[in-house]
Amino acid sequence: MTLIGNKATVDDFRRDISVGRLSHAFIIEGAEGSGKTVLARTLASMLMCNADNIPCGACKGCITTLAGEHPDVKEIDVPEDKSFIPIDSIRELIKDAYVKPSEAGYTVFIIENAHKMTVPSQNALLQVFEEPPRNTVFFLLTPDRNLLLKTLLSRARVLRCEVLSEEAVKSALTERYPDKADSVERIMRLASGSLGEAVGLMENEALSEVIELVSRYFDEVSKGAGFYKLSTVLSPTKPVTREQLSDIISYFAIALRDIALLYAEEEPRLMFFTDRSVPDKIVTRRTLREIVSSFELCERLIQRTVSANVGTAIALLNSSLASDMK
Repeated sequence: MTLIGNKATVDDFRRDISVGRLSHAFIIEGAEGSGKTVLARTLASMLMCNADNIPCGACKGCITTLAGEHPDVKEIDVPEDKSFIPIDSIRELIKDAYVKPSEAGYTVFIIENAHKMTVPSQNALLQVFEEPPRNTVFFLLTPDRNLLLKTLLSRARVLRCEVLSEEAVKSALTERYPDKADSVERIMRLASGSLGEAVGLMENEALSEVIELVSRYFDEVSKGAGFYKLSTVLSPTKPVTREQLSDIISYFAIALRDIALLYAEEEPRLMFFTDRSVPDKIVTRRTLREIVSSFELCERLIQRTVSANVGTAIALLNSSLASDMK
């Protein structure tokens, strides 16, 4: 994926390279899906690029780095069979750090989920940070710098991933998914500036179906549908699974949050609805107390989705919003 935003960070990194004062360690901080890996690979590509204007994005060094395939750019993450980065992975990294790069002038290490390193792992890495090998650069990726040891933080430069504007996310989605234009507006809002999350939502067909299902449901609510009609929307052809139920309730809560805001603000930022007329109609049919009551029901059901009976949960949702149950 191409880097969007973070221009100042890229420009600063380029300048540091040109004047020979590049730091040996960086912490890239940002929410899930904010583009930490793309940013790390983009910065790494500047060290692998042979062009005058780095990164050119077209040479072998750039292309293989951005694809996560350059031999001198090593990416470390939590092993599939573990929930943390073990010290053995860091010891292997340290050994590699003292090996000369095979193709480029630098060796780069990108540590995904750096906050999942154990304390011994972080302490082992700290020893390298104190006396770093020549022409070796580390990127530690984490949602929150404070999840890392303070001693590690003090020896690294912190870079913060920019939160993208909705227009930037929308533009990227429109270009990438020209055949899904109808979904772009809603996904853009749900992603809240995270392009990674937006892409995940666009490519998750099952989740997209759930979002469209909830959209049709609230469209019926806006028309004053009764219990039976709402029931047919949630179970049109096949029963709802427990996993689908969890997603349905989550998007119900977001939609209800949008509706509740309309009672207090004239132009609230809506996250779920792309057609303002739908929540506006619901406001004329439901009191704020009823909407809040339905939202609180969603919160209770979210806590119980593991053990809740799917049929009972759907019936409760329908009862709380059906026109003939008031």
